[in-house]
Amino acid sequence: MRLFVLIGGLILLVLLAALIGPYFVDWGNYRDRFETEASRILGQEVRVEGAASARLIPFPSVTFTDVRVGPRGASNITIEEFSMDAELAPFLSGEILIFDMRLVSPVIRLDLDEQGRPVWNWPSQTPVDPAQITLESAAFTDGTLLLRDRRDNRQWDFTGLNGTAAADNLFGPWRIEGDGLVRGTYFTTSITTGFLSRDGFSARVAAELPENNLTIVTDGRVAPPEGEVSRWYSGAFNLKPTDNTAGDYRLEGIFEADAHSFVVEQFRGDFGSQEDPYTINGSAEIIGGPEPKFALEAKGNQINVLQEDNAASALSVSDRLSALQGVLTTLPFPPIPGKVNLDLPALVAGDTTIRDLKLEASPDPSGEGWAIAHVEGKLPGRTLVEGNGLLSLANKDDPESQNKFTGQMLLASRQPSGLAGWLTSDVDEVIRLLPNAGFSAAVDFSSERQSFSDLEVILGDASFSGEVVRNSARETLPYISIALSGNKPDLETINALSSV
Repeated sequence: MRLFVLIGGLILLVLLAALIGPYFVDWGNYRDRFETEASRILGQEVRVEGAASARLIPFPSVTFTDVRVGPRGASNITIEEFSMDAELAPFLSGEILIFDMRLVSPVIRLDLDEQGRPVWNWPSQTPVDPAQITLESAAFTDGTLLLRDRRDNRQWDFTGLNGTAAADNLFGPWRIEGDGLVRGTYFTTSITTGFLSRDGFSARVAAELPENNLTIVTDGRVAPPEGEVSRWYSGAFNLKPTDNTAGDYRLEGIFEADAHSFVVEQFRGDFGSQEDPYTINGSAEIIGGPEPKFALEAKGNQINVLQEDNAASALSVSDRLSALQGVLTTLPFPPIPGKVNLDLPALVAGDTTIRDLKLEASPDPSGEGWAIAHVEGKLPGRTLVEGNGLLSLANKDDPESQNKFTGQMLLASRQPSGLAGWLTSDVDEVIRLLPNAGFSAAVDFSSERQSFSDLEVILGDASFSGEVVRNSARETLPYISIALSGNKPDLETINALSSV
């Protein structure tokens, strides 16, 4: 609210000039009177260090250059040029209609207190009632807004701001549209408010960040924290990609926010096509500060990632690995550090089903993928699989680039025939007779090549160690290389294993 009142105070500042500034005014004396009255209105020292001009015909118009608000040498507000045109007729009824206002290169510096509120000493009364002033159109060009958070000495720089603003009166409703840069990232925004009050007011904010392929809309109420609401801004939000061709997802939920955090009490996320999306529900939190971070937790629903175009035919190992890697690659990649915790009863990718899936992941600091702290799930054949490592995401600008997983993997099956039947349509008789099987290895997986090094294999009561590489790259003939040694070498069993 205080930002809007600040804008209103600037309008009042120029308005005084329109009321008392015809051509014959002694500008030296006028400037002194103007600075005195404007300082009283804004509660800060105001200086016009440039030129000042005004006219009353055909409509009241004023222009100031090099306006400064605040202590000398440390101005809170500077404006290169401030001009305004007003309607003359409404003055007769005590109303003021500003139909065109222009601000060139305004710079506003504001500190935020411990609660995230702008720090400014406002006077208790003003010479003109803000409810009697209508702003039809105000344009700002090349503006800058610098917000410094006193709690953690963090600063947000909004630069290159261009846009328009309008208000039924200075108490609102307000309508603002514009674009600019926040910490070097381009954005566009649209803001609408209800009637401004110290008790609170409604506010809808829509923003697009094309470089991050992100569109977010919040719609709620700005009010002092009270009862169950512990932050200044609360309501509903929805988030989706600006360009659906780069990935389709939709998030919506209930939030609370202030200058230091954005907390989502509950959300629903739909990923994939609108006709048949897969859905997750959970909670999330974004914490600001010198080292911002996020946390996301999701539980509950089964996720269906891919359609079963050919459920009757078994997929190859590389196809299944590509399907599973695709789960995280569909998620929007966050620009800040954090953690994702998923706890899902089942994940279905085509006919690839993982039950009791648990995943702990974080964006890798390199920005190239996800660091998997722990992942586990249950596969067919009473099989448990666990792993950790780095999921590198394919470069969208390089058609030859592939998703890749590098890390550690452990698999233990108490019904190897069930697992083999899931992996291949033909289960060898040797596999059917195995009571258990499993392995642990350092793995390097892509859609075309899978390698298992430092491999330890258990097949029934036999154990082996060594390395296995499977290659199906397009530029070479497919092959599998097996280099194993063990206590019970059995060529028939190894051949059966290679078929899987």
